[in-house]
Amino acid sequence: MKTKLQKLKESKKRKKRLKLITLLLISLTIILIIFITAKKSRKNISTPLIQQKNEKIGMAENTEIKQENNEITNEVNQEQLVEVEEAKQEAVKVKEIIEKYIAEKNLNEENFAFFYYDINSKNQYFYNENTYFTAASTIKVPIAMLYYDKITHGDITLDTKLLYQSSDYEAGAGNTSNIYKFGDYIPISFLLREMIKESDNTATNILKKELGGEKAYRILIKQYTKENLTEEFNVENVTSAKYSLDVLKRLYQDREKYADLINLMKESSSGGYLKKNIKNYEIAHKYGSIAGCTHDYGIVYYNENPYLIGVFTKNIPNAENLIAEISKTIIDNN
Repeated sequence: MKTKLQKLKESKKRKKRLKLITLLLISLTIILIIFITAKKSRKNISTPLIQQKNEKIGMAENTEIKQENNEITNEVNQEQLVEVEEAKQEAVKVKEIIEKYIAEKNLNEENFAFFYYDINSKNQYFYNENTYFTAASTIKVPIAMLYYDKITHGDITLDTKLLYQSSDYEAGAGNTSNIYKFGDYIPISFLLREMIKESDNTATNILKKELGGEKAYRILIKQYTKENLTEEFNVENVTSAKYSLDVLKRLYQDREKYADLINLMKESSSGGYLKKNIKNYEIAHKYGSIAGCTHDYGIVYYNENPYLIGVFTKNIPNAENLIAEISKTIIDNN
């Protein structure tokens, strides 16, 4: 049997072991708490750091993108500036060409007018833009535009037929009077083609009559310009460089509506006037000549830089050749 002293010693050892175990458990608990807390702290600290790092990367990428965009924008702006400057120089060259012809051919405001308009840059050059000249057949373009407007609005169609009367007949080019007789009804499509492509005066008279006659059609064609035209324009077949340019601007601006008309203009003149000696570029134009007044104006499809041009003359020898020379010189110096 164990003595009382032995029992007391064993009890003391058990308490000591228990105390050690308790201290050990407490220590382990404290260590675990510290570990968990530290882990959470590291996570909380690393998250902002990662976010900051990502934000810095994002900012750097955005900065690079902005720099690239700025570089692209600057390049585009530089290209545009170059194009604008080139267009300005082109207008200057045209001015120099015309001034040279004026000096060499004894041209002046009584016998010569001119316009040039760059469609892309909108740069333009005029000489004597407001003086009236007898329009001759150049007036047939706005007359045709009135009919294409009516077709677009649904008032008529190309198949609509107009009466041909004896009062409509006028000598000149074209086939109307050769194919039809007085009292016949002629399709508008035929009349427009003859008027623009062949410069048929009889076809023109039939079309003018349908618009209300001489005075009526003159008022109607004023809609293609914002210029204040004088009373002379209302009663006489006259035109000016300024009015003619406005007509072509409207024609080109609404080129889808006037596509058929433009195609007819491309077929006109059989290679004379503005088209003479120009083989590589299409030109949609309308010439006219009567009583010493010889003119031509149209759209020149020069590569990706189309332009509008008009030459108007009065009592100038070999005027058609002068028009052709000016057209060719401008093309060659483009």
